[in-house]
This record gives sequence, structure tokens and C-alpha cells, in this order.
Amino acid sequence: MRLERRLLRTVSRNDTRKSNTPQTWLAWLGGAALLAVVAQSWRAATLEQTAMQTEVARSMAIAEDILLAAPACRAAFDLASKGHSAQLRDGAIAIPDDVHWLHAAPSPLDEDAVVADRLARAAKAEFADHAPTAARGEYDALLAGPLLPCQRIVALAAAAWQSEREGDAERLASLAAQLDALIPELQRADLARPALSRSVAAALRLPRDREPEWAQRLAPFLPEADAAGLTGSFVAAHEATIARRRALLRIEAALNDARKTANAPSIARTKEGALWTLPLTTGTSLAAIVEPAAFVDAVARAGEAGALPRWPWLVQAELHDGDSPPFAGIPVVRGLAPTARDPFSESAQLWPFATAALALLFAAAWRAQRRAAMRERDAMTAQAEFLTNVTHELKTPLASIRLLGEMLAEGRAKGRESEYHAMLKAESARLSTLVESVLDLGRTERGERALSVRDFDLAEAARESAALLDPLLASEGRTIAFSAPQTTSAMMARGDRDAATQALVAVLDNARKYGRGQVDVAVTADAESMRVEVRDRGDGVDASERERIFERFVRGARHRHGSTPGAGIGLYLARAVLRQLGGDLAAVSPDDGIGARFVLTLPKSPHA
Repeated sequence: MRLERRLLRTVSRNDTRKSNTPQTWLAWLGGAALLAVVAQSWRAATLEQTAMQTEVARSMAIAEDILLAAPACRAAFDLASKGHSAQLRDGAIAIPDDVHWLHAAPSPLDEDAVVADRLARAAKAEFADHAPTAARGEYDALLAGPLLPCQRIVALAAAAWQSEREGDAERLASLAAQLDALIPELQRADLARPALSRSVAAALRLPRDREPEWAQRLAPFLPEADAAGLTGSFVAAHEATIARRRALLRIEAALNDARKTANAPSIARTKEGALWTLPLTTGTSLAAIVEPAAFVDAVARAGEAGALPRWPWLVQAELHDGDSPPFAGIPVVRGLAPTARDPFSESAQLWPFATAALALLFAAAWRAQRRAAMRERDAMTAQAEFLTNVTHELKTPLASIRLLGEMLAEGRAKGRESEYHAMLKAESARLSTLVESVLDLGRTERGERALSVRDFDLAEAARESAALLDPLLASEGRTIAFSAPQTTSAMMARGDRDAATQALVAVLDNARKYGRGQVDVAVTADAESMRVEVRDRGDGVDASERERIFERFVRGARHRHGSTPGAGIGLYLARAVLRQLGGDLAAVSPDDGIGARFVLTLPKSPHA
């Protein structure tokens, strides 16, 4: 009894030892190591995050100091204003030479009652009374009298356009010459007078052979409304002047809105935008309208150039987007926040997700590798089966040809020579078809098969294809029934006749191998296509396999184990070549449900 108990205890210990295999211990050790790595990484990430928060707080203090110093930085001002600034003297804009004036300033000299009356009478005579002669007389009378130069320019411009409308080229040339003599005496400030600016613009619009010499000096300073539509070499300079004038007008409006002149660098919020004023040592000031994003960008670029301390990358300025209190006296900045470039701010939360993502990636890679291995295995299996089937298919017609040849050579077929010759021809055709199918498989998959597309009689091609298979069927005691519409015209299809014949032979051979009884071949046509239906009375094709049997090296489930010889490429090649010709091949269910029915379609000839 004691010995039995000792044996039981020994067996139990051995079972326990066997259960604790080295693989189990390695798995436990690997899991523990992984947990330790994750815990250590999490702890390191937490420490890094704490250090980063401290660094962010220090960077915010530095950034605040930079923002406080920025309004007094000339380099930042120039970068933010982008050249659209104004110089101030005693709180007012000093008009620069490239603008010369900002506001229209009518002169009492423009308000002469006699001149205005004469011009009004001339306009009434031309446009209301339709009396161009009377209008010309009014202009001549006005120009004959004593006039100031500015009034004479106004009268000459009006008279010149009256001559243009009347078609008097000689008078127009004379008046234009007088204008070209008087206008160069004008100064740029004179164009602030509406009457003169309109007359100068009218003189520029007169039909001329070339641009007047005074245009380059005066035309860029015309008001925007008067110069609309003008063309010439001065247009670019005029557009630059108008842009500069608009910027100065915005600054002027902002100054009026601020209602004070800053004696220290400041940025004030106005209706026009943020007005940045910067006093200079010369007793003057600079002013510009800046956008919030331009201000922040200018501060960063000034730091890169050394004009300000370099902006800390760990924080970014939040731009002003409402009426909240300004930050550090700068209304375009609301505050500071950690930059989105911080790579450690969420590292602690990312570690579990990163671990899970790595596990998923490993599982996906393993699954993809396994699927690739299975596909390679299936491909190798299919290739081996294909080689075996092709070898068997080649040996069968070769053996038949050899046997028939020997019987004919030895004279053992006396009286049946024609029958043996027909069988020999059919076996040779079968062998040729198989070899050609194997070659076509490679050419088709490499895209090297050339097709000769032309019109041909599909009924005749189907009849010839049936004749090739008729001796083989006859040797099995079977027949082919061929039918085509009774029509005097040919059943013309569009495609490659040899390729279509090869597809027909492949389908007929499929019906011979897998069918029983009579094989029916019917040629039909509709409005757009030609059809050949091949029907046998064998076991048929299951609905689940009617598409799969057209794949390469695939055979039906009932014949997959070699009960019927075949390589599994005939139907694949037949459909491939028919689709290249614009047709198709499909397996459909017979109306009575017995056997299999294949339908070949090809485009109908446009000349049929």
C-alpha cells in the first residue's frame, strides 16, 4: 500500500513538472518583461511631461517679455507693415512724394460762372438741340476770350471731344496740340482739383498716335475714379499710387478713431484695425495698420534676425478674436498657450494606445504573411496539377495518333481507311488545339496576342468548329445538331475569326468531355450582337460554380479529382479572347434544367 502511494505521488510530481514546460516559463517571462517595459516607459513619459510643463511656464514668461518689447522694435514694425506705413508730424500724416495729396481740394478758380454758363450752353446745343455747329460756336467764343490756364484746359478738353464726336479731325488735332502745350505746366497738386483732374483724364482718352510726354509725370496722380479704364505705360505706377493712397487713408481714419497721438510705442484697436504707432528720435512718428497674424509673424521673424529675443517654440500667441481684455497692452493678442508642436504633452496617454497598435500591426502582418503563404501554396498546387493534366492530355492524343498510324501502316484498317483518317485528323486537331491553348495562355497573360478584327460569317465558323469535333463525338456514339436562321444573308459578326473559332472549339470540347448525348449548336442574332449557344445533356454546372469555372486552372467540383481529363484553361482562354473582341462567354441554366448551356456573344457587323 505504501509503495502504491509513493508511485502515485511520483507520477503526480512528474505530471506537474511536465506541465511547467520551458515554453510556458518563457511566455510568462516575456509577458512580465513587456509589462515592465510599458511601466518604465509610462513613468519616463510622465517625468518628461512634468519637465515639459515647467519649460512651457518658463517659455510663457519669456514670450510675454518679448511681446511687451515688440511695439518699440523698428524691425518688427517694418515687417508687419510691409511698407504700407505713414510718417506723422504733430499727429498728422506727412504726405509723401509718391502720393502728393490725399483729398480732393476744389479751387475758387474752378467756379467761374461765365465759363460754366458757356460750357452748359455748348452741351445743350450738342445734346439737346442736336446742333453741332452751334455747339462749336459756343466753344470758339469761350476760347476766344481771356481765360485762366486751368479754365482754358477745361474748355479745350470739352471742345476736343465735341470735335471727336463731330468727326472734325483737323480741329481735333489743333485742340489736342493746345492741350499738350498747357497740361505740362500743371503741378501734381493741381490734380486734387476735380475739374482739372477730369479734364486731364479726358485729354488722355483722346485718340492719339502715341502717349503724350506729360502722361508719365501726371497720370499716376489722377484720382482713382477719373483714371478708371485708362491704358498706357503709366498704369502700373498709377495702381501703386492708389494702393499707397488707400493705405494712408486707412491710417488717417484710424488716427481719427484713436483721437490721440501716442508719445510712446503702442498698438491701439480701431475700426480700421490695429493702429501701431512708433515714435522716432527725429520728433516724428511712424504709423501703420497691422493684422494680428502679421504682428505675431513679424515678432518671430524679428527674433530670427536678432532684433528681438528669439521666440520660444514651446508656446504660441493666441490672436484676439473679440472684445476680451487685451494681453500685455496689445489688443491683437489675447494670451499665450502651449504650442501644438509639443511632442510630449499627451505621451502618457498615448503609450497604451501605441502598445495596442503595435500588437494589432503584428497580428495584421502575421495574417498577411499567412495568407501570402497560402496563396503561394495554392499557386504551386495549381501549377503542379496543371502540368500533370497537360502531360496527360498530350499523351492521350499522341497515343491515339500513334496507334492509328501503326494500324494504317500495317494494313489492319482495310476497308475503313477513311474512318481512320478522319479519326487521325480529329486527334491531330485535338493535339494542335491543346498545344495552341497552352501557348495562347502565356501570350494572353503577357498581352502579346495580336488579333485581326474584321467581318466574318459566324454561322460558317460555328459549322466548321462543329465539324472538327464531330468525328470524336461519333466515336463515342454521339452527334452534333447544328441550327442557324434560314436567311439568304450571312450571319456576319465583327471580330477575329481564328480566335472566335478557337473559343468555339474549346466550348464544344468542354461539352464533349463533360456532357452526354446530343450536343446542340444554335446560331442566333439580335439587333446588336451575334450569339452561339452550345447545349449538352450531362450533369450540368452548379449555380455556385458558373463563374468560377472560367478562372484559370479551375475545374468543376465533380471533375476536380481527375475523373475526366482536362487542364482547366479552355474556358478561361475562350472567355478572355471573346472579351478582347467585345463579346462574352457565360454559363446559363437550360430552360428544362438538364445539362449545361454556354452562350457566346460577339458584336454584330455594322454592315450586316
